[in-house]
Amino acid sequence: MPKVSVLMNCLNGEKYVKQAIDSVYAQTHSDWEIIFIDNASTDNTEHIAKSYDNRLKYYRNEQTLPLYHARNIGLQHVTGDFLAFLDVDDTWVPDKLTQQLTVMQTFPHVYLTCAGFFRQEKMGKLTKHLLRKSHFLSFHYALDRYPINIATVLIRLNHYSKPIVKFEPSLNLTGDYELFMKIIYQFSAYYLAQPLATYRLHEK
Repeated sequence: MPKVSVLMNCLNGEKYVKQAIDSVYAQTHSDWEIIFIDNASTDNTEHIAKSYDNRLKYYRNEQTLPLYHARNIGLQHVTGDFLAFLDVDDTWVPDKLTQQLTVMQTFPHVYLTCAGFFRQEKMGKLTKHLLRKSHFLSFHYALDRYPINIATVLIRLNHYSKPIVKFEPSLNLTGDYELFMKIIYQFSAYYLAQPLATYRLHEK
């Protein structure tokens, strides 16, 4: 059974972090680890994260770092065959990992999968965001109509991909885009037309 490393970065996420972590523990695929990077939170985040078992590996930065610098610190601790991302205000559906691993086992040449998602508005309204059908995702398609939400990404890790799986720390908001487009440019990717995560909009 392939092991999935789930990278979670957090800064003062006590309001939603338990829901996010619980959605990983509820996965139908059971071989995973959470790499939890606490970016010097000052709220109750540390206590909540440390209340889980040893499948959650907790690391704390001494000071708050830029987001993509903090994500790169998390990447240093990853031990899985696959890499996923979950911000602490988002959640997964229970078979998220199972569905994507099935695709990646069916297509061994695919190095990145992504999927549709729900967006939860500030007042609680859910809207569904997904393309009409599942398909291989080309670099040129993604340039024209970028469909990737980070909470839905799963990356295959091996000696081919690991050298490029690193965020550009100088970027502010586009580090995810830069990394995922770089992977799609070099490897095959696949979009799964199922909503597998909920992306939350809120006051922070």
